Amino acid sequence: MSWAEEDWTVGLSGRVLQKVKELQVHKERLFRENKQKQLQLDNINASLEKQTVKCAPWKASWTKSKGQKEALMENPTSPLHFINTSDYSRCMVIM
Repeated sequence: MSWAEEDWTVGLSGRVLQKVKELQVHKERLFRENKQKQLQLDNINASLEKQTVKCAPWKASWTKSKGQKEALMENPTSPLHFINTSDYSRCMVIM
């Protein structure tokens, strides 16, 4: 303890001094736990960033494929457009 911390405890009863010591130990333990958890959080964030970078090409490819599919769906001459229209069910009955 520094002299400033000792100064305010002068004249306190033994029971109160013991409680002050317990609280200071508890505070130090909480600070250590907080530091450890912050380190874990930093490691998790670094891992997440690494995985995000690793998955970026897959995401770009998926986005491109999704756009191509949507373009085919909007094209009236596309087989996908034909399958997803209500006319498809009518054509199946006729065949």
